[in-house]
Amino acid sequence: MRPLEWFRLAALHGPLTFLLHDDFYSEDGVADQNRIPVLQAALFPAPTLEGVRADLPKLFDYTFTRWRLEEPVVAALKAYAPDLLLLTMSQLMKARAIPWIESRCFEVAAALGPAAHDWVSARWDNGAKSGTLFAFLKSAAACLPASEAVPRALQAVEAAGGRDISVSALALVDFHSPQVLDWIERTVSSPVSDRWGYLAARSGLTWEVASRWLTAGRPISLVAIDALLNVYCPHPSARPPIRAELPDQPETPLIVQTLRDASLSDPVPRVEKAVAAVVRRLAGKSDAP
Repeated sequence: MRPLEWFRLAALHGPLTFLLHDDFYSEDGVADQNRIPVLQAALFPAPTLEGVRADLPKLFDYTFTRWRLEEPVVAALKAYAPDLLLLTMSQLMKARAIPWIESRCFEVAAALGPAAHDWVSARWDNGAKSGTLFAFLKSAAACLPASEAVPRALQAVEAAGGRDISVSALALVDFHSPQVLDWIERTVSSPVSDRWGYLAARSGLTWEVASRWLTAGRPISLVAIDALLNVYCPHPSARPPIRAELPDQPETPLIVQTLRDASLSDPVPRVEKAVAAVVRRLAGKSDAP
């Protein structure tokens, strides 16, 4: 297909749909795996952001074709009144009722913040379904007060269930809530996925909680170790970056000794490797000028 033809289909079905996704096309609709030449491709280019900025329906079409909702697109959308954006999204979600379109609309709502409170709240039951859970809870975290959103978000994740609840639990990362830490402690069971530690690191983990988990033994001690690994040795691709220390950060020797005690209590490669990495990183920080 020519870029414009790809664009029109991607705006209706999403750019990750089979035969439209990045194995076959770039984000601008250029065919990458064509076995025969694409005729007159240059005559039918996909629209650019600048070309659709002043036309809201086309701007939303462009928004739906992006692999990720990035800041330039958000800025173009926020040039319009929030009420107009929300009305337009309501119409589009009704006309194109598929998870990709709905999820992208929830992402846009998240960018609007509290201005989208009523719109997001009214869509809770539909948005919290499995196909849109992550994007919807992102919008709930951005648009609703924590006291309103977090208890319902925990219920939504529990209802989503699945073979491994740690997968759907990652939908809670945007709340940064101590209530999520309490829920992890109640919910985690063996085998312990490293997703739990990542979620804990994103949820306002404190040393008071981490040290208590470390001394409590499995399974929660493994969550604490993975969480501290995410704090002190974060993956470079983590976005937004995880804060590189705890809010109640104690002196380095206390952290090191507590971790070493945990390693002695549970001498398995997973624990020993993580503890060694954190200790090395803390030693490097303590030597820094």
